[in-house]
Amino acid sequence: MKLRQASVRTKKKNYKKGLQVNVRRVIMESKKEAVRNGRGGKTMNPKEKEMRQEAKERIIECLENGYTGYYCELHNEVFNTDYYIIGTNEAKEALEEYDVFEAIEKVQTYEEDNFGEIFTDLSDPEKLINMLFYVIGEEVFWEMLNDSKTWNENWDNRANEETNAKILKELGE
Repeated sequence: MKLRQASVRTKKKNYKKGLQVNVRRVIMESKKEAVRNGRGGKTMNPKEKEMRQEAKERIIECLENGYTGYYCELHNEVFNTDYYIIGTNEAKEALEEYDVFEAIEKVQTYEEDNFGEIFTDLSDPEKLINMLFYVIGEEVFWEMLNDSKTWNENWDNRANEETNAKILKELGE
């Protein structure tokens, strides 16, 4: 899997030492609402709901298991160091469940917005589903952590057990 620098655009959030992270607030709010009650913007399909839940579990698990990298690299650690699905047939099934064309559109939009061009081989089911999980993981990541005071204060610091516990507490875990 190709390592990519994650960034999202629209509303800028200032962090310690002038670091800026862009967040798509409108999309995130719509998705949060859709997850809560199946409404809000566009109704979420069951596969996306499943993927979002798995993404949330992976983020929490990483923090619970003693993540010690930099907090600004947590998304990369969780979603870019391992595959969501391995195997073409499994990937095809997951994409059919999600809706292949919606998956292509989501990945294309993300990559064009963030990289200026499309890097993922959209004809490869494994690459497409894994990039889709990466994108969904980023959305979930910001939904979960954007309002965490501890997270924001430690964005450019190395993780430790005490800070991980504070973040998990703020998340209600």
